[in-house]
Amino acid sequence: EKRLSLDVTLSSNIPGRVLGDEGRLKQVLLNLVNNAIKFTERGSICIDARWKPADSEESSSYLEVIVQDTGIGISSEDQLKLFQPFTQVDSSSVRRYGGTGLGLSIVKRLCQLMGGDIYLKSESGLGSQFTFKIALKEDLTFVPTETPRNGQTKVSAGGKKSVLVVDDLPVNRKIAHYVLESLGCQVTLANDFEEAMRQLEAYACFDLVFLDIQLPGKDGYQLATEIRSWEKQHRPDGVDPLKLVALTAENPDEIRTKCLESGMDGCLGKPFKKHDFSEFL
Repeated sequence: EKRLSLDVTLSSNIPGRVLGDEGRLKQVLLNLVNNAIKFTERGSICIDARWKPADSEESSSYLEVIVQDTGIGISSEDQLKLFQPFTQVDSSSVRRYGGTGLGLSIVKRLCQLMGGDIYLKSESGLGSQFTFKIALKEDLTFVPTETPRNGQTKVSAGGKKSVLVVDDLPVNRKIAHYVLESLGCQVTLANDFEEAMRQLEAYACFDLVFLDIQLPGKDGYQLATEIRSWEKQHRPDGVDPLKLVALTAENPDEIRTKCLESGMDGCLGKPFKKHDFSEFL
């Protein structure tokens, strides 16, 4: 909406998978990027992630992330109080940008709880650069999959298939989860159209999506069409297209044509059996 560019650089030595608090890392990163977008009217936001290996067995390895923007910047005086709770850079920002001023104090606390910290370099009118680091351990059980042509590694745990299951009934999600995990898949669950799209946007590395036809609100056909549209814009070059499989209580043969027309690759009838899932993996 603001026509800003968002550039992401990942250093080549970042491990394929690490052990840490995924939710808190995401909370820190989203807070910083949201702030950068909020306070930048033109230009860009750049995210640069680097891996700092441990110097010895006693020391920790760190993920260091730099979030830099071309926004309004922060004066030296305001920088001294920026990480204090309920603090805005000035009173006019409250009226123009909103917010409670709690975000950065929480970010700093989370970074410290994860064995790191956060630092700021900025000048008024010349943008801001936030650098945070957190202590993480490399997951030595991880085996990366093949690297697509554009050099982005498709990440899944130990080479497992990464599968998204979309169904509004908890019992169906539970059964699908159990069966797919027993087949060696890494499983993520969603209960409707909106949650499915949020999961796709957050984790673009899914291999396969099982989606219920009778979803509340927008149904499975609409979800499949939306996924294919999203995929054209966001799926990295060189990564295989998502495989989409309908889940239905109807006769699969009767709706197969409609499924294919909406962008799906097949359909699976309920109740599920283990071998039904395995033929799509």
